[in-house]
Amino acid sequence: MEKIEYQISYNAVNKKFIDVQIVYKPVYIEEQFIVLQIPAWRPGRYELQQYAKNIHSFKVVNQDENPIQYSKKDINTWIIPFENNQSIKVSYKYYANQMDAGGSWVDEHQLYINPINCLMYVAHKLQKPCKLKLMLPNHYQVACGKLLDNNHELELDSYYELSDMPFIASKDLKPINYEVGNTLFTCWFQGKHQIDENQIISDFKAFTEQQLALFGDFPFEEYHFLIQSLPYHYYSHLHEPEYYFELLGISSHELFHAWNVCKIRPLELQPYNYSKPSYFQTGFVAEGFTTYYGDLMLVRAKVFTYLEYIDNFNRTLRLHFHNFGNSNSSLAESSFDLWLDGYQTSIPHRKVSIYQKGAFVACLLDWSIRKYTNHEKSLDDILQTMWNIYGKKNLGYTIQEIEAMIVSLGGLQTKDLFDEAIFGKTDLASWLKALAVEFGLQVNEMHPHAAIERMFGMKILANSKGYIVDTIAPDSPADLLMSKGDIILESDSQELMGIVLSNTLTMKVQRNHQLLDICLEMNNNLYFKWYELAIDASASEKVLQKQKLWLK
Repeated sequence: MEKIEYQISYNAVNKKFIDVQIVYKPVYIEEQFIVLQIPAWRPGRYELQQYAKNIHSFKVVNQDENPIQYSKKDINTWIIPFENNQSIKVSYKYYANQMDAGGSWVDEHQLYINPINCLMYVAHKLQKPCKLKLMLPNHYQVACGKLLDNNHELELDSYYELSDMPFIASKDLKPINYEVGNTLFTCWFQGKHQIDENQIISDFKAFTEQQLALFGDFPFEEYHFLIQSLPYHYYSHLHEPEYYFELLGISSHELFHAWNVCKIRPLELQPYNYSKPSYFQTGFVAEGFTTYYGDLMLVRAKVFTYLEYIDNFNRTLRLHFHNFGNSNSSLAESSFDLWLDGYQTSIPHRKVSIYQKGAFVACLLDWSIRKYTNHEKSLDDILQTMWNIYGKKNLGYTIQEIEAMIVSLGGLQTKDLFDEAIFGKTDLASWLKALAVEFGLQVNEMHPHAAIERMFGMKILANSKGYIVDTIAPDSPADLLMSKGDIILESDSQELMGIVLSNTLTMKVQRNHQLLDICLEMNNNLYFKWYELAIDASASEKVLQKQKLWLK
């Protein structure tokens, strides 16, 4: 059987390189060359990553160890000539010095690898079986989605499976197991941490049970959470409530992706094309729905209290309403443009967040469907339908199909919401006010404490020289004269971040290495307002019953 074999080894960890070897013997290829590619992006991060920049000392030999002269088609593609019935061996070094959810890392304590960023694939052979062998110290454990044999070898059905098989190899790994249904779940902790293992089992099991109850069954035979507890990172403080709550939120979000995106995917991502961008408008489903349900599952599971959930949702609302891209880019457009600047600061007010606005929109759609079906249906039903129609059958959905499913439940009122939320360019405040009352929630208009934000429309951050201008509200006094990045060196106010300022604000500003004297004059408008939810203590029993149906 035709198989592609990978081997990863390393030494001299101070140099941060791993050694990759790929052996491939084609059964038959009509062309007398092989096309080898490194992915240009990874699923879950819809931007070009340019992993090829980490490749060093690339070379190819035949089965007799004789060099083969290769060429490059583009920055991610190598063209390798060969003869039939011959095998090739490709070797290169990969710079593993990126410690994040999609990177690879090597040091004295661990080997952490995301195969998607460092292992090449043979073009048009992504469905072929693969074998991965790790050259590791004998005392290392491996945390991975599949169990490796005693020789640290792993058999995989395809490159698609390999690319979605991140692992940590280390002597410091600590597994914490729990079961839900017929599935074994393992939380792997790498590094030192002070955390109650029984609490981990209780909380993780609770939100896992809620997610399985929503979808009905689990897509995989086992599931592994890989958690890095780094000495320089806040995850080394997981015993502190703030950081533990964040761990729970991220973990619930990622588990929800086991259905939504891993299996339920937009048509444009079916299957993944790792060689180029795959533009799609439905990021609000892939990430927005996931963000909404990741937290909703925690309150349904009683891991978060209702008040903790509302406080967390209010943080999302504040970020949403302070994003002035709502006036310039729709949610569908911002999803399409993820590949342009979706994960970095763009030019001011250009786009919205598929995570923040997407989660807000998911909540509004859920509330709308519940309201107009007398709480007999909800967004839960949409996700269950998507799992059964698309996820289980390996079919991609379109934005038109998502809209049709939602409108079929929620009716014309929900269609109006969908059109404005997905294709419109508004902040949706009116929909929040109209729907929140249905669930025993008040909507309060909020304003910043700092007068420079509230009165003059300018957010500033402390700087070694003074204050740096971070965000400017459109059509505000600051918008007339100030620029993002200006450094305020002096002002006629004793405390720029104070609650009260005079009607005028005179400043000495550094811009492009030049000094400017600027005077801002307050008008009658207020800036950086946002809306928050609060529990309505006077809500009727009928309304509270609707709230319980939402949160049960």
